[in-house]
Amino acid sequence: MRNQLLLLCLLLLNGFSAAAQVVAPFQVPTTAIKITELNSTSNTILDIQASGGMYHHWHKGCDEKSPVFKGGNDSLVIFLQRNAQWPDSLARFIKGKVRVQFIIDECGNVRTPRVVQSLNPLADAEALRLVRLLSGRFTPGSLDGRSWAVGIILPVTFSGSDAESGKPDK
Repeated sequence: MRNQLLLLCLLLLNGFSAAAQVVAPFQVPTTAIKITELNSTSNTILDIQASGGMYHHWHKGCDEKSPVFKGGNDSLVIFLQRNAQWPDSLARFIKGKVRVQFIIDECGNVRTPRVVQSLNPLADAEALRLVRLLSGRFTPGSLDGRSWAVGIILPVTFSGSDAESGKPDK
């Protein structure tokens, strides 16, 4: 009986030490990238900020890398500038942000994009379209040399040509 009790205590202690080694990730914002000009022929501005990332508790000797757009942040800015489109039916006085949350998986693909802060159904759809175009264009994040899925939030700021006046075109 005493041996069984001792064995049970050892098993429980072993389980607690294994559970203590698992660290849950949490999200911390990182640098921002701004795109201030949609194209030279348009009076509208689509300001896109790429930010966010999944960071984990620091462990000594832990080598952690966030996902990186292939070609770096400058390439991400250029890609978003070339692919951003102001929806024709979206009023030009709309101003605000759409925040899209998604995961960059172990292969660099975008998974489960969803709007976490809505502005307008058309603006939300454009922000989701841009995020879906990013799939496969990231070098995945890694933790101790192994690929790791990482959560990202991409805020897309819509600022129409008539946003300051608050009135639609006549």
